[in-house]
Amino acid sequence: NIALPANGVVVASSSAAYSGTINVYAQYIDPSAADISKTIPGSLAGISADGKNVILTSYAMMAVELESATGEKLQLKEGSEATLVFAVPAVAQSTAPTSIPLWYVDEKIGLWREEGTATKQGNQYTGKVKHFSFWNCDFSTSGVTLSMRLINTDQTPLVNTAVKLTRPGISWLNNITGYTDSLGQVSGLVPTNETLVMEVLDPCGTTLY
Repeated sequence: NIALPANGVVVASSSAAYSGTINVYAQYIDPSAADISKTIPGSLAGISADGKNVILTSYAMMAVELESATGEKLQLKEGSEATLVFAVPAVAQSTAPTSIPLWYVDEKIGLWREEGTATKQGNQYTGKVKHFSFWNCDFSTSGVTLSMRLINTDQTPLVNTAVKLTRPGISWLNNITGYTDSLGQVSGLVPTNETLVMEVLDPCGTTLY
C-alpha cells in the first residue's frame, strides 16, 4: 500500500508543484521468492547510516515510481513524506523484528543506502519515505570484500565461471553468485564471521566443485 501526502508531489526535473493525474507504478518484491536474484537491482550490498559497508537481509521490498499523465517523472516535494506498507513473507514472519531500518537504491553507485525505519504491525511493515525508488526493509551484517582466483589443475584460469556462495544459517535470500573474469578472478562483499558454502557451477548450473 502507498499513501501520498496532500500537495506533496512535484515534477522531478524542475521541482515544480504538480496537481494533475498521478500514475503510480509500484511492485511488491517478495525477498523469499526463488527468482529474487533476478528481480532486485544489483546485490544486497549496502552503506549504513554511519558509512560502513554491510550485507543486507531483506524482510520486504517494494519498487515505486510516479509519472504524470504525459509521462513526466514525478517525485515527492522536499519536506514531504509518503507512507509505504510492506507485506512480510511467511518464511520471515517469525524472526521479523518490531522495528527495522529502511534502505533505498542509490542509482549512482548501485548500492543500498540506509534512510529511515519501518515498524511491524501484524505481518506488515509500515514506514515513511522522502522520495521514491526501490525501498527495502533490512537488517544489516558487517561485510568484507572477498577476492579469489580460480584455476584448473593445469594452472589455466577458470574463465566466465559462476561461483555461488551460500549462507547456511539463513532460509531466504541466502546466496549470491559472481562470475570470474579472463584471469579467473572474482570478488564481492560477503558477511564477516560467518561460515559460507562455496560452489563452482558449470553453464547449466551443475556443481563442479
